Amino acid sequence: MIKKLHSLTMISTLVAGFFACSAVAADKVVVIPLGGKNTAIVGDAVAADVLDGKTFSGESGVGIPGTMPDNGAVLIHPSDSDQSIPSGYHNGSGSVVGDAALTPDNIKDGVSLFDQTGTFTSESTNPMTAADLRNSKVGFVNGVKITGTMPTGDIYPFSSTVPAAYYEETDLQSEDYDLSPYNIKAGVEIFGIRGTYDCPEKFDKCSDTCVDTDYDPGNCGACGEVCEPGSYCAAGSCLKFDGSACTFNGDCVSRFCDNGECQEGGKVAFITGDFSNANLGGLTGADNHCNYLARGAGLAGDFKAWLSDGTVEGSPAARFDRTTDDVPYHNASGSDIAPNWAGLTDGTLDRRLTTDQHGQSVVTYRDVWSNVWFDGTALKTETGHCLGWTSDSDALETYIGYAAATSPAGAWTATDEKESCALENRYYCFEQ
Repeated sequence: MIKKLHSLTMISTLVAGFFACSAVAADKVVVIPLGGKNTAIVGDAVAADVLDGKTFSGESGVGIPGTMPDNGAVLIHPSDSDQSIPSGYHNGSGSVVGDAALTPDNIKDGVSLFDQTGTFTSESTNPMTAADLRNSKVGFVNGVKITGTMPTGDIYPFSSTVPAAYYEETDLQSEDYDLSPYNIKAGVEIFGIRGTYDCPEKFDKCSDTCVDTDYDPGNCGACGEVCEPGSYCAAGSCLKFDGSACTFNGDCVSRFCDNGECQEGGKVAFITGDFSNANLGGLTGADNHCNYLARGAGLAGDFKAWLSDGTVEGSPAARFDRTTDDVPYHNASGSDIAPNWAGLTDGTLDRRLTTDQHGQSVVTYRDVWSNVWFDGTALKTETGHCLGWTSDSDALETYIGYAAATSPAGAWTATDEKESCALENRYYCFEQ
């Protein structure tokens, strides 16, 4: 028996003494057991349509478990890209997370964020400038691009000023190799280093006083060594003035001891104790260096270099003081080398000029700058003098002498051998 009841279908069946009746929606499955048999009406639900953990009956059987995911309360956080909404059951408690600051007045004018179109057009307080941003970095103020100009700074140990700048994280350290006890006053402590310095370099401490024992007549050569009246201290030796008793030439300031008395008139000559290329600063520069070496050795008087620049007036014969041609020449140790100017320029010296300003022999090195003929005149006028002793060019050459030579005549100052102006040699200095 089948009857219609509104939208439901009433089904009645009588089979083998059993009767069953059920009312269902027309699109669902109804399973009715009648007399040991099942009679079914099929709907279209599948497992994915039924919540996980629940069951249903249908064409595939009875008590089929559902597989629809139970996502519970789903929260969605806005981002800069689309996000997938998971399929399944949502319990209605989820939400899309909002932010109270997402308002037009907090968004740059003309920019739209999640349907909110910005209206902000001004940095309201203390806007950034290029000087506030590190050099070469980029920022925006009121929509305008700003390139930073803030410099990166360095801290220097020799300056007490820290300039305005950006500083990388680092250890602040400074190092000065002169920070040692020897450079700090005795008894003074700097950065944990206690000083021991008492006297300048080359000075000695005598009776708690710093003295230069090279020139102090009360401590000449050593503390307590006093020079006699009528003498003075030079290079650590007491030298006597003219008229004082002497034994050796080296006892006298003039380096000339005659008949047991220091005499005026003897002239000192020496070969330079150091080497130099041919750029001597001209004849004037060479003369100045001769005097510098002489003063350092305690030699008085004016000294000039035995050099020629190729001109008539630039030769020893013209430049040297010839008003005392009759006085003898001796080396810095007091040994005679020539009885007078005539003996100096006759081609042969009484003794080789191989001692320096301190009277020390340098005979192991023979070559000397010169361009001077043995009579004191210029050997070569146009070339051979390194542009007047102002050039150290390897392309130029000059004539040299042999300090250790005994022959031929005049070889001590003039030979036919030339050397590059770039090499280093010694030269002679004569007192005037």
